[in-house]
Amino acid sequence: MSSTAAKREALQVELQILRDQRQREAEEFDKLEREGNLGADEIAEIAARGAQSEEPTSLTVNEVEVKKGDYVSTVDDAGVLNKAEKGFLVSDPVKKIYLGEKGEVIRVFESFQGEKCIGIALR
Repeated sequence: MSSTAAKREALQVELQILRDQRQREAEEFDKLEREGNLGADEIAEIAARGAQSEEPTSLTVNEVEVKKGDYVSTVDDAGVLNKAEKGFLVSDPVKKIYLGEKGEVIRVFESFQGEKCIGIALR
């Protein structure tokens, strides 16, 4: 069973995904609307497709580019993790801290809670 904090973070991730998609759709919609020769349904369909294709697939962190599909390892240092979390580590009854694990990058966020972020699936 997941903790409340883990469920809250999962919901925050889903909300960020929806916000990012809505922003990309709005940008595509505005661009298509300026062209003027398409109907509203056509514009909405093209904007939705464009937003899907513009989802970020890479992120540069400390001069290292991380791409969707890459395999990465989490930091194996509780002190660094604690500093990055600004001293607030949420305890999870199933697994206390994720340190040194390998995973595949499945999602890239240019901004999640104000920070650059990637989603990984542990393998």
